[in-house]
Amino acid sequence: MIIAVEGMDGVGKTTCAKSLATFLGYEYIATPIQTFFKGGVSNPEFKNSMNIMYNMTDSVVKAYFIGLGNLVACRNKDNIVLDRHFASNYFWNGTKESEIVFKNLIELAGKPDITLLLKGSVETRLYRLGQRDPKGWDLKDKEKHVLGHDKMEDFLIRFEIPYIALDTDKMDSQQVLETAKHKILDIREKE
Repeated sequence: MIIAVEGMDGVGKTTCAKSLATFLGYEYIATPIQTFFKGGVSNPEFKNSMNIMYNMTDSVVKAYFIGLGNLVACRNKDNIVLDRHFASNYFWNGTKESEIVFKNLIELAGKPDITLLLKGSVETRLYRLGQRDPKGWDLKDKEKHVLGHDKMEDFLIRFEIPYIALDTDKMDSQQVLETAKHKILDIREKE
């Protein structure tokens, strides 16, 4: 089973994805593009590549660059939990021009068996980001001050990717995990 955990920063994605992978005994994959770099996110080449990518303005190239990590992470693999996948990539890089990129990536990598779309208000997410790092750069990043999950949900619907949406505003991380676990176990039983 391939599970993707999606949502905006501060919604609880990483905590949920790591805990879900541990509970299920699945492999946890954060930032799939790092699979190209020995040592992952600590590799200076990874950091340099990400800086170059973030400064690009071409949504097609950015979508392919990020999508290649998803492609490598998903091809010929099973029993993984991805911390971000196609919906997050689409939120940041989805444009009319890059639409074909996502069609190709989904065709090549396949769809996750289920995507958990974690939702949260801007206020809640910024509060959580501030708890994580009170001086964090992402608190000032205006791109974090948008809901975002609407665009992700639209993508999941249009590309017919099975998903479950969870509003995490009134849930702590344990409640999110318990809800996610029950929903995933229900899906596995039905299969």
